[in-house]
Amino acid sequence: MAIGDVSYWIEKSNKSGLVSEESYIVGRGNELFLRILGGQQERHVMTATASEDDGGIKVFGDRARLVEAAFKIGHKWETVPIAKRDRLDREYVSICTLTQSEGESDEEYDEDLDKFLTEFFSILDVGRGPEDRARDEMIDIYQAIAGDDTGGAVYLSDGLWLGSDGSIEDRGR
Repeated sequence: MAIGDVSYWIEKSNKSGLVSEESYIVGRGNELFLRILGGQQERHVMTATASEDDGGIKVFGDRARLVEAAFKIGHKWETVPIAKRDRLDREYVSICTLTQSEGESDEEYDEDLDKFLTEFFSILDVGRGPEDRARDEMIDIYQAIAGDDTGGAVYLSDGLWLGSDGSIEDRGR
């Protein structure tokens, strides 16, 4: 899907442990940003806390930016987002529930979701400059070499550690 220069994809999720009639993920590239749980008439949209089980699609590494965008879109759409914790005590934001109104066509309902997601990614991308893109590249490297979703720093070499937020820390040898 794409409107203007904002593009994203939606796929069925393969994540185990989610209790829902249907489960979808929303992302760009090979990064996962949001989960959509529910059914055709009611969709619960929330930030993602963990990668997909097959490891092919990794959760977006900048959780602070993701949470900030979730609260901003919730405020803009007047949905009252709520910070919650999943069963592994990871924080996520329940952003909203989109409900199909009686008489609303499936196409109109899908258009509302598309408008919401397009606006979410526009908010997420505001103010992105070269420094942000460099940090994103470091986050991609972190995700490629991290062995799990714990978010702990990984050792590079010569006393340098790479954090899940793309930061590098020199802890000495």
